[in-house]
Amino acid sequence: VFDHVVAPMIDPEATTALFVVDAFRYEMAQELFVGLAEEQETTCRLDARLAELPTITAVGMNLLAPVVRSGRLKPALQNGSFKGFSAGEYRVSDPKSRQRAMHERVGGATCPLLKLRDVVGQNATRLKRSIAKSRLVIVHSEEIDTAGEADFGPAVFDSVMKNLRAAWRLLREAGVKQFVFTADHGFLLRDGLADVQSHGRKIDPNRRHVISSKAADHNGEVRVAMSDLGYDDTDEHVMFPETTATFDTGNRSRSFVHGGNSLQERV
Repeated sequence: VFDHVVAPMIDPEATTALFVVDAFRYEMAQELFVGLAEEQETTCRLDARLAELPTITAVGMNLLAPVVRSGRLKPALQNGSFKGFSAGEYRVSDPKSRQRAMHERVGGATCPLLKLRDVVGQNATRLKRSIAKSRLVIVHSEEIDTAGEADFGPAVFDSVMKNLRAAWRLLREAGVKQFVFTADHGFLLRDGLADVQSHGRKIDPNRRHVISSKAADHNGEVRVAMSDLGYDDTDEHVMFPETTATFDTGNRSRSFVHGGNSLQERV
């Protein structure tokens, strides 16, 4: 996304805003698209892409930074968990390192990293000063994912959508002309809260995926070698439920889940 969409939009004489929105499901993007398209002097485009697997924040959010090398990725894996991706001499693993990788790619005097709530809490004049001399400003939003993980997501989704539109308007008043809104992954809202399936010990799987060193196939699951997903320096395999069920981890089943291979999680 960064190399194909963001980088070509960078203008040395102007500022582009990149919104990285955790768990920004495609239907939410459609809603925002319709709202922005109604604004005067605004041209919008909505494109679909597939999130990398597994569809978790540690994968998708870090891969929004320019870490791809010749179409391949070098992940840091520890005990079946992603700890980031190599960006040459350092590891991209959190908002600050993502900011560093993006800033190095686009150049410019500064590359501000702002939280969504901080943007909507400012006026346009103050915001203009904070993004001055930057080719890229990054707006990071975790509200959708945080609310979903707490199992009260639908109660706050509307307010997040309003804040995204309000932040767009404020940044536009501050002089930003080009915007990209993107997600790291989507999510499922499941009605069958008890719909779980087993995979070995309850401590082995994550909710919607399993990383394993063994190339074993299990009933009700799909498996792929991580090397086939474009990951280098790993012999691991990743497995997913065929359905929207979650793996039995011994914990309370949640209605909001991601990490799997469904379209709702990936698009």
